[in-house]
Amino acid sequence: YRFKKVFTTLLISFIFIVFASCSGGGDEKIDQIAQLEATIDSCRYDEAVKIIDEQFGTSVTDTMSATRLARLSIVYMRLCDAIDRSDSQAWAQRAAQIYGRAIATDSVAAVEYYNNVPAERLENVQVMRQLYYAPEQHRQFEMSSGWDEDQHQH
Repeated sequence: YRFKKVFTTLLISFIFIVFASCSGGGDEKIDQIAQLEATIDSCRYDEAVKIIDEQFGTSVTDTMSATRLARLSIVYMRLCDAIDRSDSQAWAQRAAQIYGRAIATDSVAAVEYYNNVPAERLENVQVMRQLYYAPEQHRQFEMSSGWDEDQHQH
């Protein structure tokens, strides 16, 4: 009886440790994105910027899922809209880069997320899409038009 009790306790402890280790790593960034969203909802923009600076560097976003990247790109656009800073264009560009990374990571999941954003976020998605795709469309147009700036300068 004593062996059975010790074995059961060890088994439950092991199961708890396994679940704790499995849920810790991947969900941490999701929780941080939720924290960012709540911080922005509360108009605590400086705090949101600090969280982004401390927690969401390039190396972190390299390992994120497409859905998490899509959520983060919306956070960047919300901050771009909310803060009156001289670098707001840089925030929009970073959002567009993250948008592109989300599409490249898993286009189906990213598009599904972007297609289901609340109505007040649709403009954010459109701006990111334009910022992300416009340079490529511009390059394609220049190549197909045969325009040579050296020949056409005044």
